[in-house]
Amino acid sequence: MGSNIWDEIINKPEYKAKEEADRNSYMWDKLIENISEDVLNNNLEFGPDLNQSELALRAMARETRFVRRILGKSFRDFMDLAAQRIIESRTLISPESNIAYVFLAKPHGEDRQYRVSELGGRCFVVRGLQQNCKTIIGIATEQYQPGKGFSFDIIYLHKQTWTAEDQKQLEYAQREFEWFVAPQQKLFHEDEYPTN
Repeated sequence: MGSNIWDEIINKPEYKAKEEADRNSYMWDKLIENISEDVLNNNLEFGPDLNQSELALRAMARETRFVRRILGKSFRDFMDLAAQRIIESRTLISPESNIAYVFLAKPHGEDRQYRVSELGGRCFVVRGLQQNCKTIIGIATEQYQPGKGFSFDIIYLHKQTWTAEDQKQLEYAQREFEWFVAPQQKLFHEDEYPTN
């Protein structure tokens, strides 16, 4: 005699709400796919070597579907705000892997090498500000403009220990470039199985 347990589960409103909420996670999947294509086609002009890129992409791909939902939603929100020139960078810490992600969006036409340098510097600052996060992944692109293309840069930073010299460099970067000097914190709640 067959069981209808699976049919009962997938017809529950909570399960259907989860499927709808998971649509945000597909943004993260698409981001991994686009960056992977750039890495394989050697389109990362000044990015890390293949090994570093692979480490970053593998870490991004290890995030669970639920965390990908959070990351995808945050990245989409970030890109909307960056297109309006409200912000140009954001940090988000994965609640499961404890990896800190740094997003950066610069205007079209800005020097790509400068963008990668800024992304690396911002990742370093975040590593110092978030002492519990030993791995930082940075993703940079252009601010969205209709009809214009985009490119990606990726940084993988894993730093087990933080030294006094590192702290001096962090403080210098914050004084000189004002990276994450007075960040606005935004707390949000996400249910894996939304009830409404």
